[in-house]
Amino acid sequence: MTQKSILGCLVAFLFAPCGIAAPVGSLPPETARSIASSQAQAQSQATPSGEGVLGAITATGSKRFTPAQIAEASGLKIGVQVNRETLQMAANKLAKTGLFSDVHYRFSSQGPNVSLEFQVTDASTLPVAFDNFPWFTDQELDKAIRQSVELFDGTAPEDGSYVDTIAAVIKKQLEAVGVPGRVEHRVLERPIGPGLEVQYRLVGPTLTVGAVQFTDPLAQHDERVSERLQDLVGKPFSRYYVDIFAAEQVQPIYLSQGFLKVQFGAPEARFSGDPNHPDLGHVVVIVPVTPGPRFTWGGASWSGNTVYDAAALNRMMGLSQGQTADGLAIDFVVVDWDKYRDSALAKRLHVTQRATLIVLKGDKAGFEFPPRERKARAKDAAPKAPPVKLDFTGQQPLGKCPKCGGKVFEAESAYLCERSQADKKPCRFKINKEILQRPIPREQALRLLESGKTDLLDQFISKAGKPFAAYLVMDEAGKVTFDFPPRDGGT
Repeated sequence: MTQKSILGCLVAFLFAPCGIAAPVGSLPPETARSIASSQAQAQSQATPSGEGVLGAITATGSKRFTPAQIAEASGLKIGVQVNRETLQMAANKLAKTGLFSDVHYRFSSQGPNVSLEFQVTDASTLPVAFDNFPWFTDQELDKAIRQSVELFDGTAPEDGSYVDTIAAVIKKQLEAVGVPGRVEHRVLERPIGPGLEVQYRLVGPTLTVGAVQFTDPLAQHDERVSERLQDLVGKPFSRYYVDIFAAEQVQPIYLSQGFLKVQFGAPEARFSGDPNHPDLGHVVVIVPVTPGPRFTWGGASWSGNTVYDAAALNRMMGLSQGQTADGLAIDFVVVDWDKYRDSALAKRLHVTQRATLIVLKGDKAGFEFPPRERKARAKDAAPKAPPVKLDFTGQQPLGKCPKCGGKVFEAESAYLCERSQADKKPCRFKINKEILQRPIPREQALRLLESGKTDLLDQFISKAGKPFAAYLVMDEAGKVTFDFPPRDGGT
């Protein structure tokens, strides 16, 4: 494999919670549809009745769809008899799809003919993902949807009649091969890569993962990956969980060995057993892996350092020129102490005062501190500022709070109820993201909220310093406790 050398020009970035900016027009779906429908108003330039034969349909404002596509989606046809009511119904149909944040229309009459113009504004859409449909390839489902759903381009809005129509097409495909169940859709954060996706999944027959295969030898033979495959094998099949596994368990293996541009393809599934007599209850999952080139460390340039010189900072990095570029060793953050003094990162690294630079290498850290400020006397001290409220705008909830029914979101150090930010009687429900030194990943928090129990999790550390394995279980009041598996030889 070709060796490449990179020169790392290292910049410290502000350490802030990851968040997703709310796009223009991203109002709650009910509000957006209400506004869009109310904006689907006629701007008549002629007779107020709009009665006549539809002679022309045009559309303006869309950057994603052609006028012909919009006309087709409205349901109107050239040559049909129309009036103001039918024009309004067509505009409302477009608005309810969720594909447009604004829909206006205007018409004019010349003799018996009516000319109609739609004026639309595209709404934001998300990529469509198919979760657990091993009876079909993605290409087959995509083709079936395009044949039945006007305007489908591989994306969908977060809500509206359009997403329900896609679900109906998928259900029809399942019925054609004798598969029962219902098709649901939900908006989720993409496990690999930035942004959200509209995921469609089947709720019905349980398909179990029989085996997981990787297309690259490194993942195939790595002992750590093999040990963690128990998180997938024997569990219900979900491409989403396979993607999370690849991001959390497999990608770090490649980064640590210098494959900084490793890519994972969409997981493929086929039924276990003889192709002529397949086991329809179990699937073999194949994960395509493209490692890319292996990089070596070419050096680092530094700026803004005053306490440590370049040589000291390079020693903290633990990387030598020509050495494999360990992607897990290259991580630079600036801690805003006023905001993040109570963060999981600050506690894990034992940061005890304002730090302007942290250089991370595994469990080692180098810090650059500004001069200490003289503490104000108690009588001169300013009143303590109220805690900063968390803003969950634009985030996808994990599920429903068992204590109050609110939505649960991911924060920096815990999975919290949205009502935890209320000024009066805040909800106290939370699932810590680290329990007894064991990180609790998002997919396990999802399972805990959905079913009340996680998979069997190892590497919890007891007070005596010994590792142990247990399930996390949650009761109706939202209390999270341990459930221990039977001991060897027990009942």
